[in-house]
Amino acid sequence: MTRDTGKFSWSKLPEGAEDVLGKEFWNDIQQLFPKKGPLIDMYETENEGIILVELPGLHSMNDIRIKLRDMNLVILGNIPVFPLSSNGKATIKERFTGPFERQIPLPFSFIAKSVTAKYQNGLLEIKLQKVTSEQLIDIHFE
Repeated sequence: MTRDTGKFSWSKLPEGAEDVLGKEFWNDIQQLFPKKGPLIDMYETENEGIILVELPGLHSMNDIRIKLRDMNLVILGNIPVFPLSSNGKATIKERFTGPFERQIPLPFSFIAKSVTAKYQNGLLEIKLQKVTSEQLIDIHFE
């Protein structure tokens, strides 16, 4: 909570919780939750939506499929496991690996034919051109 407004500040929650519970607690608790897929960031401008997806270790764009399901963008692929020596074992395992299907709800309409994507340095960047026209709807009241 902020003292001056009395409203809860969600943006301050991560650093506040770390101050109270400590870094070790968050490191330990993070190990309990399974990774559901690659991490994403989504940005919007007036004319486009931009989605960044962490996909380390892929060989090419051919390792990724992108499709539309309802108003969700679906990204499918398989993040390869880094080969370890036969006598090695993981002591910390935070990275997501293996097959995934990540469904991203889109808060805007876009032109499907204008979607572009590029993969570079472990990041997939998807650009979606927004539909910017609005239509008035005639409503007939009974």
